[in-house]
Amino acid sequence: PYDRRLPFVRVRTRMADRLLGQRFVVRVDGWDRTSRYPDGHMVRIIGPINDMRAESEAVLEHTGITWQPFCSGALAELPAVPGGDPQAWRVPEAERTQRRDLTGPEYFIVSIDPVGCTDVDDTMHVRALPDGRVEVGVHIADVSYFVRAGSMLDGEARDRCTSVYLVDRRLDMLPSLLSEQLCSLRQGHERLAVSVIWTLASATDFTVQGVWYGRTIIRSRHELHYQQAQDIVDSKAPAPGDELPAQDRRTLAWVLDILTRLTASLHAIRVENGALELSSSELRFTTDEKGQPVAVKAKPKVPMMDVVAEMMIWTNAAVAQRTATAFPGAALLRNHPPPREEAFEQVRAVLEQGALGPSSKILAGVDPSNNQSLSRALEDACKQASGKDAAVAQLLKSLTTRAMSEAKYFSTGAAAPGTAGAYHYGLALQFYTHFTSPIRRYADVVAHRQLLAALQASRQPLQHEQGPEPISVQPALPPPIPHAELMVMAERMNEQHRASKAAQKECMELYLLLLLHSQPHVESALLIGLQGLDQLDVFVPSIQIRGRVRMVDSRGRVQVPLTGAEEGDDAVAAAASSATLSLSVSEDKQHVAILDTTTDTPVWSASVLERVWLMMDADGSRAHGPRLRMRLAAASHPMVQAKQAEAKQEESKAAAAAAVHTTTTHGIGPAAQQMLAMEGIIMPPTKPPSAPATTSAAATTTTTT
Repeated sequence: PYDRRLPFVRVRTRMADRLLGQRFVVRVDGWDRTSRYPDGHMVRIIGPINDMRAESEAVLEHTGITWQPFCSGALAELPAVPGGDPQAWRVPEAERTQRRDLTGPEYFIVSIDPVGCTDVDDTMHVRALPDGRVEVGVHIADVSYFVRAGSMLDGEARDRCTSVYLVDRRLDMLPSLLSEQLCSLRQGHERLAVSVIWTLASATDFTVQGVWYGRTIIRSRHELHYQQAQDIVDSKAPAPGDELPAQDRRTLAWVLDILTRLTASLHAIRVENGALELSSSELRFTTDEKGQPVAVKAKPKVPMMDVVAEMMIWTNAAVAQRTATAFPGAALLRNHPPPREEAFEQVRAVLEQGALGPSSKILAGVDPSNNQSLSRALEDACKQASGKDAAVAQLLKSLTTRAMSEAKYFSTGAAAPGTAGAYHYGLALQFYTHFTSPIRRYADVVAHRQLLAALQASRQPLQHEQGPEPISVQPALPPPIPHAELMVMAERMNEQHRASKAAQKECMELYLLLLLHSQPHVESALLIGLQGLDQLDVFVPSIQIRGRVRMVDSRGRVQVPLTGAEEGDDAVAAAASSATLSLSVSEDKQHVAILDTTTDTPVWSASVLERVWLMMDADGSRAHGPRLRMRLAAASHPMVQAKQAEAKQEESKAAAAAAVHTTTTHGIGPAAQQMLAMEGIIMPPTKPPSAPATTSAAATTTTTT
């Protein structure tokens, strides 16, 4: 089997010649008591071993993701587009009278997504009002308009529940006509949306004075990517291909500055209430024409990602409170319980050793049931750890993340809003749901329907309202989905969400291991502890993985760090010299060394929290999936030296870029500032685009820290 933990399965077949070298699905029929192996039969052939398409299909099968083309009945329900051209689709006239029109020039609406994103769920705008207040809006694709409840298209989406993102492809929850065209909030096209619009006291006072919910028509001005938006915030010149008209860049600088400061304020409030700063990692692969991975790097973290994420959290929380108030017994919310004690005990076992320094003991003694205590302890621990090595802080967050319980969808009929059973521990929010990604998550489609039902029941007008919208509406509104049915839907959502995450994780691991099998890599790792007397626990911060290095081979010989000369006579000499080596571990397990027993001198040594070099590769098992292998590498290894040289070049480039940025935006006079402002390089953080651009460069670089 693909999974090494499973036993062999005996398959009787006349197709043995066709099955050789193939991945195929087997169903177990039974297991006789007298047999060492269960019996089974072949269900279907997936494809050749090491073929990337077949290997990713095997991941889907292994994680329980079933994907089939959309049925003809569902496709027949798609909107007709003139001449078969999605670009020719227009907003129906009947919708214009039922929705708030946000397509005017005063609404500068943009999206901020990863490069190449085609399923654009969300857009945002900021608008200065005549009375000095500021309007901030989040606009989400109105999928519920196209996917009617009870339709065949709805049945397909409800069964899939989520889009699945693999390294080599995306399995959509909705047909591409909707996911990439009619629902997607693309630049320059009128699109249907459901919006949440806040009225704030001013550009510096973010007190909410009014909230509006409703259906809208929007037209996005620009599809920005994260780094492009961040460059505008940081007053950097645009990269090739990221150029924008000067006036639009000036407007965006003002808009993004307000969003940056607003989200920093929102985030600070959540952290004060106990929100956790956890870690996540995502790898980006470069593939060749055959789909084989040829390079990997961690997805770069851009501060603008946090800005967008915080805006979506704010929107989700607002919608959750609105729907839970309207339907207290049948609203779809999301609950994140505290870490299970046994899960946190595994983290505590590592931390209490003190191997990660004093910072780890701070975290080890905390009560994980209280998110405020855990949040503050984690913050303090990471601050202390960062003074030693930033990778230690990464590891502490990674360990805490692994201990977290799974967040789940539920109906408020099972846990009343405002109670512990409805609380989101990680985000420190009493009300939370998923609303902002309806193109790729069915839960968000349900949240849209519930919000619209709540608005209709409370007879909220669709035109703009001055003043705050009352949260309290008449009780006992009939929910659009009864509690019992909603609980069944929530369970399906949880299952599919779990399977989707597992498939994405396993696919990334598969690509990484296949890459390491064909191209061994050297990486700098943090020594985080010792297991027994012959194994090292290590953490590789560049790709956020933990692993174990065996210091003694199967023959009991000490494995010295690789030097790159492990071939021919050198290999024989290395094997001979290993007979005179021994492994020494200190009593407190904080230090390890390889000693030459003839001279009692160390050949290699390291202490916990020190960096070591690793050679990472993967075995080439055909029956099972590939498996990660780690060996120590010496500083003299050619691949290590090349890695160090590459790191120095990157540091030099970063320093040069920082110097250019400082020269461009700091220490300049008013006349030069005004000229730069006219080109959209510097923008005042608190005034609308029509105001004079006079501000210090320092005020333009606020980020969400």
